[in-house]
Amino acid sequence: MATALLVGLAGAATTRGAAAQDTPTWGGADVAASTFSWRRMGDASPGWGRGYGAAWGPTLAVQQGGLPLRFTGLVQFDVKAFDGSSWAVGLTSTAFEAALRLGPFEPQARAGFTLATLDDFAGQWSAELFSPRVEAGLAVHVRRVRVSLGAQAELLWRWFGPSVLERGFVLDVRIERPWYPSQ
Repeated sequence: MATALLVGLAGAATTRGAAAQDTPTWGGADVAASTFSWRRMGDASPGWGRGYGAAWGPTLAVQQGGLPLRFTGLVQFDVKAFDGSSWAVGLTSTAFEAALRLGPFEPQARAGFTLATLDDFAGQWSAELFSPRVEAGLAVHVRRVRVSLGAQAELLWRWFGPSVLERGFVLDVRIERPWYPSQ
């Protein structure tokens, strides 16, 4: 958790410094769909439930000078359906992404957290703060469109009731354009 926060702060500092040096900066919009398995923490049964999610929000990316590195900050709103009677709404999900540019291919890693979440698991309401999330994947970036497929894990750190562990796959589609911050 603390690692994700430090990585996010480092990314913000890198983005600020890079924009001042006329390093390419890209603003964009990201839409993601996910499928995941989930289970309550401490549950001794071997089974996992099946869930689905969607997320969307703005991105800001910077390419690190002449290096083949790309750093991106994401802020998203997300919704998840765990089963017919359980759901969660993430009010602010943030992530820091680092990618290695190898032509159109970009292996990537993400770390982040959902700042605030509201959920209902079969009539048991709860809220969460700072639910950590990690992801690793591969993207294809052609012109202004970037499509990535990643494996992710997240812990819904519930205040009331048992916390929930998720693991699954995320498909992201991002459309970007050059962004020139005002001086």
